[in-house]
Amino acid sequence: MDMFGNCWDVLAAKAAPVAFDEAQPSDTNVALSGDCTQDFVDSFVAKQVSDLVANMAARIADPDGGTSGEDALPTGAGLQSTELKLTLATSQTFSAWNVSLIDFEPFVFKLGTCYDYLEWWRQQLAPTQLLTNRAPDGLQVIVSDIRMRFRYDWMLSQATCPFFFCEQLPLGGGTAVQSLQGLLVLDIDLHKAGEAPIKGCKGKFIFDSIELSGSSFSDQFSAATVTDFMPHFAAEVSSLLCDGHKSVGDEGHKLDVIGGLATRFEFAGKKASKVHFAGLKRAVNEAMQANAEALKMLRWLQQAAYNPAKNSARARYEQALVDQARLASVGIHVPLGQGRFSHVQIPSPPPPAPPAPPPPP
Repeated sequence: MDMFGNCWDVLAAKAAPVAFDEAQPSDTNVALSGDCTQDFVDSFVAKQVSDLVANMAARIADPDGGTSGEDALPTGAGLQSTELKLTLATSQTFSAWNVSLIDFEPFVFKLGTCYDYLEWWRQQLAPTQLLTNRAPDGLQVIVSDIRMRFRYDWMLSQATCPFFFCEQLPLGGGTAVQSLQGLLVLDIDLHKAGEAPIKGCKGKFIFDSIELSGSSFSDQFSAATVTDFMPHFAAEVSSLLCDGHKSVGDEGHKLDVIGGLATRFEFAGKKASKVHFAGLKRAVNEAMQANAEALKMLRWLQQAAYNPAKNSARARYEQALVDQARLASVGIHVPLGQGRFSHVQIPSPPPPAPPAPPPPP
């Protein structure tokens, strides 16, 4: 499915699906998790996801409602009052601000329905499959072939500490145009459609080109030095997109988001809208909470006898025990509370029995 909700089948002509752990940011056909499948995804399910994306765009364009259709598609975007500052272990710092989106290419959605017992179910005979068939436990959305170009102002500096007083020595600065490429994976727990259904978000990104201008030093020096920062920058893009973190990094680098991710969108025929971006997890959770009734209807259509009582914490735990035993019978062992069973709350053990009273004298 493309970004506009249209279903298409060009992936079949491409290379075989690649598992996420082995996938490169440039891969288009990324494999679904082992408990997810496209076999039962029809145009109706795809339309629900497309409508959810459109609803999120409309809420950004006009939080008070009244915006839909093409008017809800942004014509421009950028980060307003936000500075990204990446510091390496070498004490060199790369700062970027006035970030604006120049253009992007249509990206690809892959949608799968997920079942906690899928591997076992596939190995059963048709009568057993029919008797044990049920509504999906979750959805997985893979957004691949993400290609965008940004323009921003930048500065490169080096920390110097003469006489125990540290300051930033400018090494260069100017304007840059950069291309970003990558993929994102969202895991949606349908048991928590009205709560916080996004249980997983991960991605892989790479900056595949950069054009610098206005440097105080030679273009060769600036390009070589700035290029050293890009793998570290790309490693944190998924954290920024998924969680909206203000500070991320490891022993080799640290990325600080100064001023928060204040995102500015421009829409056709409307004034620009400014949104504080707190990450895709929160944004999608809020959009799905606003459309919880639609998701309940989706589950009802896929399982006519859907009973909300079966979605209680105790019922999910008991069903998970059954699914766990089914998977173990085909050689797959998944602990409760982890992975596909992360939605399961393991009941607390009962309190110990009181000690027996002493025997009568």
